[in-house]
Amino acid sequence: MIIDVSNSKKPYFDGVPVINNCYILSLTLRGHGYKEIGDQKITLQPGSIVCTPPNTLQRSFSSDGMEDIVIYTTRFAVGQQEGAKILCLNDDATCCARHLFEVAHNTFQQRNIFLQEFLDKIFDVLVSFLETQYIQSTYDPRITEITKQLSLSFTQTDLSIDRILNNQGNNSDYLRRLFKRVHGCTPIQYLNRLRIGKAKLLIEGNSIHHYTITEIAEKSGFSDVSYFSRVFREHMGFSPSQYERLFPGTGPKEW
Repeated sequence: MIIDVSNSKKPYFDGVPVINNCYILSLTLRGHGYKEIGDQKITLQPGSIVCTPPNTLQRSFSSDGMEDIVIYTTRFAVGQQEGAKILCLNDDATCCARHLFEVAHNTFQQRNIFLQEFLDKIFDVLVSFLETQYIQSTYDPRITEITKQLSLSFTQTDLSIDRILNNQGNNSDYLRRLFKRVHGCTPIQYLNRLRIGKAKLLIEGNSIHHYTITEIAEKSGFSDVSYFSRVFREHMGFSPSQYERLFPGTGPKEW
């Protein structure tokens, strides 16, 4: 979640050392330069998005003066595994990321509780987009393919992670470790995250379809409703039925 944002700053040239106890997502608005993060040096230009992990020293430098906006967040797993390259996007894809970044930044500044759900969804989309771009530009193409297959097929109740891994022609245990290094979670945890995200959307809009919990589980990719309920509670802190009652017009459903 976003805990704070910065206002657009005046142009800076020789940045002072900065250390924060949360993740920092910065978007360069104007100017060119570079940022030193730990032992990495990252080139910056308009549209550059960089994520700095907590408790990491960073300094920014510019010859023509740079301006940026910043999002401070407690949750950002992209590129933060041990030994991973710092997240930095500078290509054309950041046009989309920049728009999402600015919408999230501006929405948070309004401090409107009624916009919280919208803000959470925008930030989730931003993180997912950055994750996809980061994987494609940084990591082994086998992990990109595994991630793609999971994203395309997660609603299939008979989906086999072992089969997806074996199709890459390498030791599945090695690919599981590599996948976890990239995503910060195992393939099954990643799959369940996708499925719970789908289940949330179905529950939140259930005033239209009136699916039972069993139907929601199946449409989200879970063949076992008890397992679905347990995983949903682990992710959300509510059972599916309890979560459903938060949305007017849905009502409790039979199992």
